[in-house]
Amino acid sequence: MAALDSVQKFLAPLALGVFALHPPEAAATLSGRYRIVEAESENGREKLRKAMEGRRPGGPTPRERPAGGGRRGAPDGAGGPGGPGARGHGPASESLGALVEAPRAMTVTHTPTEIAVLEQDGRLRTLHPDGKPYKAEGGAVEVKTRWEGSRLRVESKGGRGAAVVEAWSLEPASGKLTIETTLEWPGGSPVTFRSVYERLDEAS
Repeated sequence: MAALDSVQKFLAPLALGVFALHPPEAAATLSGRYRIVEAESENGREKLRKAMEGRRPGGPTPRERPAGGGRRGAPDGAGGPGGPGARGHGPASESLGALVEAPRAMTVTHTPTEIAVLEQDGRLRTLHPDGKPYKAEGGAVEVKTRWEGSRLRVESKGGRGAAVVEAWSLEPASGKLTIETTLEWPGGSPVTFRSVYERLDEAS
C-alpha cells in the first residue's frame, strides 16, 4: 500500500498538468466547421483604421495591400508597411496583419497536441496549447497558446513590439464560437474586436 500511495502522489501532479493543457470538454467540442455570423461580429479592419486615424489626425490611413496580396483590404501588417506583419501566401504567410480581418469560414481540428485551423482562403494555422512559445510558419511571428479554464488564449508577437491576443470561447448550448481579438502596438491604444461563428452541420 505504501508503494501504491507513493506512485499516486507522483502521478497526481502530472495528471493535473495534462488536464490543464487539454481540458476534455474543450477537446471534445472545438473541432468542427464554422461560418461567421456577420450581425454579431465586429469589423476589425475598420476599428483599426479609426484608431490609427485618431492617433494621427489628418494623417494617412493604414496602407491596404492590392487585390491578390492576401485578404483584400487587410492592413499591410501590424508593424507597418513591409514590416513583420506583411502577409503573402505559402509557409511564410503567418503574420499579425492577417489576424486583423476574421476569416468568413474555417474548419477546426482539435487533437491532444495541437489545434489546426484551416481558413476559407486556404491559410492554415497550427496552434500548440502547451503554454510554450514557438515560431509560426516563416519564423516572423512568435506564438504562445494556452488554456485558461475553458477559454483558449493565443498570443502572437511580431517585430516592432506589435502583438495580437486572441481569446477563444465556445458556448456549448448554441455551439457558437466567439473569438475576441486585441491588437496592441507601441504608442497606440489597444484595438479589440469580436468575431462570432456558428457551427455548421455536415449538410450545410
